[in-house]
Order: sequence, then structure tokens, then C-alpha cells
Amino acid sequence: SDDAILSAIKEHPYRAAACHSPYYLSSDISYTPAPKGYSAFYISHFGRHGSRYQTRGSEVYDGVVALLDSLHAAKSLTAEGDSLRMELRHIQQAHVEMDGMLTKRGSAEHAGIARRLVARIPSVFRQHDRNIVGCTSTTVQRTIQSMAGFIAGLPSVESGLDFHINCGFDMDNINRPTDQPLDRDVLDSLIAVEEKLMSPTEDELNGLRSRLFVGYKASQNDLFKLFQASASAGCLDIQVNPLRFFSSQELLAFYKKRDVSFNAKYGTFAPTRSGMANNGKKWLRLIVDDADRALDGNGHCADFRFAHDGNVGPTMNLLGIGGYAFSALEDAPYRYWQSFRQICMASNLQLEFYKNVKSDILVRALFNEKEVMFPGLEAINNVYFKWNDVRRYFIGKCEEVCEVPDYYVSHLKSKAEQIRQLQQSEVDGFYFITDMHFPINCGNSASLVEALEQMTEKRLVVYGGDALTYVDDISEGMALQISALEQMRGVSPILWARGNHDIVNYTGRKKWITKERKTLLAWESAKLLEKFSTP
Repeated sequence: SDDAILSAIKEHPYRAAACHSPYYLSSDISYTPAPKGYSAFYISHFGRHGSRYQTRGSEVYDGVVALLDSLHAAKSLTAEGDSLRMELRHIQQAHVEMDGMLTKRGSAEHAGIARRLVARIPSVFRQHDRNIVGCTSTTVQRTIQSMAGFIAGLPSVESGLDFHINCGFDMDNINRPTDQPLDRDVLDSLIAVEEKLMSPTEDELNGLRSRLFVGYKASQNDLFKLFQASASAGCLDIQVNPLRFFSSQELLAFYKKRDVSFNAKYGTFAPTRSGMANNGKKWLRLIVDDADRALDGNGHCADFRFAHDGNVGPTMNLLGIGGYAFSALEDAPYRYWQSFRQICMASNLQLEFYKNVKSDILVRALFNEKEVMFPGLEAINNVYFKWNDVRRYFIGKCEEVCEVPDYYVSHLKSKAEQIRQLQQSEVDGFYFITDMHFPINCGNSASLVEALEQMTEKRLVVYGGDALTYVDDISEGMALQISALEQMRGVSPILWARGNHDIVNYTGRKKWITKERKTLLAWESAKLLEKFSTP
């Protein structure tokens, strides 16, 4: 509600900076103990860089300061207006040759997140068989600086940890959209319409005009730029506080307009949500792949990644958890998703992995260090989930796994009843699936198995092969085969054999692939069998 947002801004006025808000730890955080017998052993962290200088400081400050200087010369500023002018000049000077750089506050934000993580689950960093800490950032300097600040909050090398540091994701493949988002002109048009709806009224601005100016009626655009220039001060390492010249109601009014563009790009704004969320698919896939490698025994106790709002926001939106779980109405999107809560500086997703002596694995998710739920998944102790369930949830978001087709639902119910009857006399049994022919059948086999498990019980899956349909080249075929099997993995234990389409395949032009490619495909398919089959 507006009252709740106003209260949050009163508590920390620089929350009005929206996406440029510093990182404020929630005051109502509490943690649910892990189920008995489970201990933490692996951490997966994905976060935005910390507080920074404006990326284009001259665009933000030069015009505003020039306007105030001209009004000062014309004696058209009040004493408050002139004080604001001097503070903005100070901020302008602080940005010289510092555009986009991390501030000391930004580094401290990450160090604090790391220290609290270690205090919460110290056992993760005390394992003899897991001592590797993977730390990776994008190639942008502020994410590298954020990574350094985070490492400063972790136990040192002397504790036995082995830090593997990489200062550059593959920017072409990771830091760019997986799918083409909305056309830029369409996006800008939607934002412009919504900003107009969210703009302050003249009555809301008249008080500010009278406090700052003498004989000069500043336009709404002038005042909005003045607010934007002032709002970034919360991220900086300088002792000025220009937002004190704005009332809380004025900050709320400007925040509503400021929030629009960030909500449209990273939030739950209905017209853009699905298109922009696609940008998180590769990041989510990376989180799954890193976890798979860690659980397979690569020695990692943690993987930490540092990126940007344009990476963390779409990934969270794709997941639809925490504050990203709600769909916003077009008339007031800020009421359902607030950028200062969901994509502030240093915002982060942490996945904590726990296991017991049987190697059963649970996961707890924290967003900005608060526990969050996975919709539709069965929880243990309210916030702990089976990794196989979470993994399938993630893969489903990446691969768009289909639901059970409507035409199959009644047939599936009859099969489930047959299985339940057989269970009364037959202890053992398995599901047999063959000829998925992905992607023509859209990966429905995994959905069918999952539905049967819900109606009956989990059991072994024997897969007869032919995962693929026709493909154009070997790389495409392998990618499709992996995708098909990924959708099966985590549903049930699986044994599978290669069918003829998995050993050799036609191309889309109905030509046989070469003998050499047949051999390579057979070898790579055998490696997949080894990876995905149950021992």
C-alpha cells in the first residue's frame, strides 16, 4: 500500500532512489532452523554490484547544477535552494572520473553480506573435502570491486579455503538476453505512458517550489531531475544529504514515477514481464550447472557471482519468488513490486544446500537475506525444499517444460488407477517411456512421469531412447538431447538406452550425416547416458 511504502521511505529516505537505493537490511529477519540431521555444505550466491557512482554523472548533474547556478545569479533561490545547490555541486565534483565506480559503501555492503553468511552457516567453510570457493564477476569494474569486497568478508586463505577468482563471464553468451526482449521503442513507449500516469500532481509539487525558489516556477521535469540528482547521494562516500530538502510525501510522489522504468525492465509490470524475464534464463541455467558440478564432487563449498540489475532482476522475475511472485496491475505497478526492495544495490539471491547422512539434499532460498518460498513445491520446516524439486522448478523455468496435455489427462488417471491396483500385489515396478522425439513432443514425457508420481509413487524410469527428432547439425542435436534428459532428471531414477535416433540422425534436409559425425554422436551420446543414468 502507499502507506507501507511511505513508511519505508520515512525510515530510509534514500529508498526513494528506487533501483539506485543502497542496500538496507530488513529489520524483521529471522531464520528457520534446518531439519534435524541436516547440515549446510554448499552455497550458491548471485548478486548485483553494490552502491556506486552514477554511470553517466555529467548527464545527471551538469544540467541541474547549471540551472541552479543561473537561478543563484538571478537571486531566484531561497536559502534552502542555495544549500541544495552547493550540495549538488559537491556531488558533481565527486563524480569526476568516477562514473560507474563502486563506492566504499558498496564494498562494505558486500563484505557485510558475506560476514552474515559465514555467521549463519559457518560449517560450509570448514569442510575437508570441500574447500574451493568460486568467485566470478562480469568484466565491469564495479562488479569486480564488489567481488573483492565480498571476499574480504569471507574466511581467509589461512583457514584452508582455495579461492578460484574469475573476472569475466562470457559477456556475449551470459550477460546479454537469451531471447530478444521487447522492441526498445515499444518498451520506451510503455514506460512513457506509465510515467505520465505516475507523475506527481501540481499540488504535490507546489510546496517544494515555494521552499526552493523565489519568483521562478520550476517545471515538473526540472523538479524530477533535481530529485534524481539528489537521490544518488545515499550511495556515495560524502557527507551531504540533499534529500532532506524534500518531504516524505514528495519523495513518495517522485518515487512512483522513478519506479516505472525499473519495474518495466526488471519487475512485475504486466505488459513487459514475460518478455524481460527471458533475460534470466542463461543465468538460472548457470546456477543449476554450477550446483550440479558441486554436488558431483568438484570440491566447491560455494559459488559466488556478481553482476548487474539487468541480470539479477530478470532472473528473479523468471523464478517468480519473493516480491517477484505477484503480477502487477497496470494502473499502479509500484504497489505490487518496489524497486528499492527487489533490485536495490547489492540485491542478492542465496541458495543454501543442506544434506544428511543419507545424502538427501535440501535447499533454502534467501533473497536479500530473507527466506523465500518456491510456489507449488512441498516445503519441509516451511522454507526447506528438496533439491530435486527445486532443480526441476529451475529447469522448467529455463526450458519451458510443458504441462500434461489436456487430451492425455483422463487417460493418465486410468493408468494411475491401474498402477495403484498392481501395487497391492506387485511390490516392484517401473515406468517405461520411449520415443520422446524432442522437441516435437515438447518434453511431455517428464510431465507425465511427474503426474504419475503424484498420483501413485516415485519409481524407476526405464527410457527406451529416441530422445530426438530431426536435427540440422550435431551441436543442435546434442543440445536438444541434453535438454530432453534434463527434464527427466530429478523426476525419478532413470535408466536409458540409446535408440536409433540417438545414435544417428537425419538432418532437416533428410540427408544422412557423415560417418565421422555418426561416430562422434554415438560417443557423446554414450557420455550422456553415463551422466544421466542411475548407477
